[in-house]
Amino acid sequence: ATIARYESQTFVAAGSYADGSIRFLTTSAAWSAADPAVATAAPGGVVTAVAPGATTVTAQYDGASGVAAVDVIQRVLRSVSVSPASVSVPLGLSVQLAAIGHYSDGSTEDLTAVAQWSGCCNVDVSASGFVTTIGVVSWSTVRATVGTFFGEAGVESVAPVPVLVEVQPSRTMAITGSTVPLVAIVTFSDGFRQDATALVSWTSLDPAIATVSATGQAQLLAQGTARFQASLGGATGVGSLPVFDVAVMHLLTSVLPLPVGASHPLK
Repeated sequence: ATIARYESQTFVAAGSYADGSIRFLTTSAAWSAADPAVATAAPGGVVTAVAPGATTVTAQYDGASGVAAVDVIQRVLRSVSVSPASVSVPLGLSVQLAAIGHYSDGSTEDLTAVAQWSGCCNVDVSASGFVTTIGVVSWSTVRATVGTFFGEAGVESVAPVPVLVEVQPSRTMAITGSTVPLVAIVTFSDGFRQDATALVSWTSLDPAIATVSATGQAQLLAQGTARFQASLGGATGVGSLPVFDVAVMHLLTSVLPLPVGASHPLK
């Protein structure tokens, strides 16, 4: 018989008599193990594995005896679980699940790479247990199978969340004293893009140069590069706008393109 370490198995002793009859002597026989360091034998034929190796177990009764071979192995797989057992994932995002093997000696082992992964309905499951929500908001079951054992996890696809914010000033440059509308484009986890100017939280990162209202209206105060931050649901984006004094802007916009070597007087 083969027994995993720390586990027990009940052996049966049967006696054959001269009249051809057979009697079960399991509870009456005296039990012993040849090497107690490998396995022990208790009354009733209960053999407990102690350490990997080979030994024999003997049952004796009324001068007769019987012997059985015992092989003790380190451990055997008893069950598989999936971690986390339950998780909520925004639509379009992913989560890594793990398959955990539980063994006869009480130990555990990560079996994620050797498990066979499968999922139902609204999820895409990779061979390594990487799960992506792809369907409507709902619950799905993901299974990890190792041999004849399997574990399952529940994956809930929830509403998509912002993953990217792009801040887009309506001008490439502006002058002090002017007001410039800002635009915030938000990309969600399911790939949908939306103008969320009125939904984001606005912040000026350079308040000495420009301020910004709750609706994304930038008031330009001084020359420099004004940076604006927009945030929504944990996603943040930053955009910048060069700001010039009126005189400098006038100079920039009045310069004429000249051929190489030519000149033009400034007024």
